[in-house]
Amino acid sequence: MISAIGSDFGVEHDKTVDPEEVANELDDIVGTFYTYTLPAALVPLKMKKEGK
Repeated sequence: MISAIGSDFGVEHDKTVDPEEVANELDDIVGTFYTYTLPAALVPLKMKKEGK
C-alpha cells in the first residue's frame, strides 16, 4: 500500500517531496491503515501470551 501511495504522489520522480506533506494530504476516512496494520500488531502479542 505504501508503494501505491508513493507512486500516486510522484515520490519516485520528485525526491524533494516531504513525507509529512504526503501524510497530511491523505484522508483515511475508513481507517484503512488501522484495519490492515492492527491485526499484524496483535499476532506477536497473542503468540507471546500463548508461550509460542
